[in-house]
Amino acid sequence: MNDTRHAPFAVPGAEELAAFEVVRDHVAKGALSMIDWANNKPANRGKKPKVGGHQASSMSSVDLLCALYLGCRRPQDRVAVKPHAAPIIYSLMHLLGVLPRAAMGELREKGGPQPYPTKLKNPRFVDYTTSSEALGVCATIYDAYGAIHHNRALGPRLGLEPVDGTYWAHCGDGELTEGQIDESLYDAGRWQLDNLVWIVDLNRQSLDRVMNDSGSLERWVAAKFEGQGWATIPVRWGARAEALFAREGGEALQQVLEGLPDGVFHALLMLDGAALRQALVGGLEHTLPEQRHALTWFKENITTTAAQRRGITKALKGLDDSVVKSGLSHLGGHDMGKLIGAYQRAALIEGQPAVVIAHTVKGYGTTAAGHPENHGMLLSSEEVAGWGVERGLEDG
Repeated sequence: MNDTRHAPFAVPGAEELAAFEVVRDHVAKGALSMIDWANNKPANRGKKPKVGGHQASSMSSVDLLCALYLGCRRPQDRVAVKPHAAPIIYSLMHLLGVLPRAAMGELREKGGPQPYPTKLKNPRFVDYTTSSEALGVCATIYDAYGAIHHNRALGPRLGLEPVDGTYWAHCGDGELTEGQIDESLYDAGRWQLDNLVWIVDLNRQSLDRVMNDSGSLERWVAAKFEGQGWATIPVRWGARAEALFAREGGEALQQVLEGLPDGVFHALLMLDGAALRQALVGGLEHTLPEQRHALTWFKENITTTAAQRRGITKALKGLDDSVVKSGLSHLGGHDMGKLIGAYQRAALIEGQPAVVIAHTVKGYGTTAAGHPENHGMLLSSEEVAGWGVERGLEDG
């Protein structure tokens, strides 16, 4: 067998991407529903405290993982999945026929799917136990080194076939603050592990706070990896956002958004479309008092020139508020086409490991989107039942 780690990938066409997005919607609904059931099933009422399940973290990762498993991962590859995205993997594996339907109703129960991915409990589809922050993702580095060493020395001497796989790690941005991360990233860089790709879920939140310590989390993450010999591939905007930037005046819109510190940009994601339009040009008009109150804060914290305000006004002119909201919140980590392209580029890089830095929204597509306290938040059962109905999913 030849080592085909750097062989070209099949690039999905429009129809295939559309099919992937349908699968993504079903995966998301399945994850939200299994968490909702775990917390509200009749057998638990009055007997158990809140079960939890991380609906918001799951929704920041659903596109990242569906793009990987549907568009890039090969049978010989190995993947570490961040702890709080476990329901996404369970839902995806259920759709693929690996996890039985009964297990979907037993999240966090004895004998059911574990709170976090655990290889001991689910060896068919969990490659790394990631229940301890950072340890699971770091294990991919040393497995990748073992594969390289095998192919270079041990395999040829013993007449063994090469280990022909890519080691993927899906990591939360808050997880990167763990101490063991840095020494492991350094090892990957000095060993030039080009069979290793990490995916950072950059939702700018760590537990119940916005990570605004450096002003730009992407720059901090990129510097951490680049300084230790990694190639970095940022994925900031999705197609709907780029469509707004392509309009007359859109360059100013993009310039202002990318110049905002994370704390301000993240707060923007919680506004509705009408308020977004006002906030970006210093306006204060809105029919809802809470949105008007927020606009006062944005007027104090967003500085724009007259030329930029004219450009933004042109770019958003004639668009429905819902289009403005949908476009400006469509970050790159929620665009499967962008993600698959970035993953494939990363896997083809030679001579160094690579990281894809994907901007996401924690709680994307739900009422919890971007909320600073959404880490342990539970959506209402009514919202979960109705999620995705407008895109053809069943109510319930």
